[in-house]
Amino acid sequence: MSQNSCCEQAVVQEPNVQTVVVTPRADGWETEDAYVLSVEMPGVDDAHLEVTLEKNVLAISGTTDGPQFNGLQPIAGNVARRQYERSFRLPEGIDAGQLDGSIRNGVLSLRVPKSQQSMRRKISVRQA
Repeated sequence: MSQNSCCEQAVVQEPNVQTVVVTPRADGWETEDAYVLSVEMPGVDDAHLEVTLEKNVLAISGTTDGPQFNGLQPIAGNVARRQYERSFRLPEGIDAGQLDGSIRNGVLSLRVPKSQQSMRRKISVRQA
């Protein structure tokens, strides 16, 4: 756009869309029967989220489409799309078939149960 004329406008048909790779913040806890993870992924919904588990490596990735404003067309600047990527090495003795997760308000919550064989058990000992 020219600064000399008040009526000139340059409309960009295809904005310069950049992808920014982000390592999301995460918290993890261990309970008696599971590992629990909370991963911050603002703007990501379940349709743009992928969680995989292979050889005890839990890989998480998700994308956003960048900011969108109803009724407004971008005419300047860069639109940033975010690509979230993070992986975790889980200990042996997990029950991969029971892994469960949900995403709400940009926070991914995952529960990775421990296998029955790996859980701590109290052993009764009797006097001989």
